[in-house]
Amino acid sequence: GGTVTLAGEAGGVGSAVLGGTLEGGYFILTPIDPLVYRRLLAVALSITKTVPQIAGINPLYACQAGAEGQKYAKSQVILDGDLLFHYLNLDVPTQRKVANNVGSSPDVVIENLLQIDLGTSMST
Repeated sequence: GGTVTLAGEAGGVGSAVLGGTLEGGYFILTPIDPLVYRRLLAVALSITKTVPQIAGINPLYACQAGAEGQKYAKSQVILDGDLLFHYLNLDVPTQRKVANNVGSSPDVVIENLLQIDLGTSMST
């Protein structure tokens, strides 16, 4: 892993950790506002309960089983971007339902996701 400079909101600059996995994947860890974190955590939980999952696998707990039966604890302070950005592909009535489940609106949830997308865009 290493630290990268990111294009921030309104021209500001932030930092994040960019890392790789043994399986060839990569991840970006970046800080977000606590209010946005709580809202997006609720959105992730609502998506898992509202939207049918592929093969019935719960994405929030699927990564707990590691290689050779080892158990990995899923961090409660890390959000799954793949799951959250799935929100943008939902139909409008489902987006409304998920947003209403967390006491928000689709516009606010989409704005939060766009802020994260912008915040993790690497500048050149």
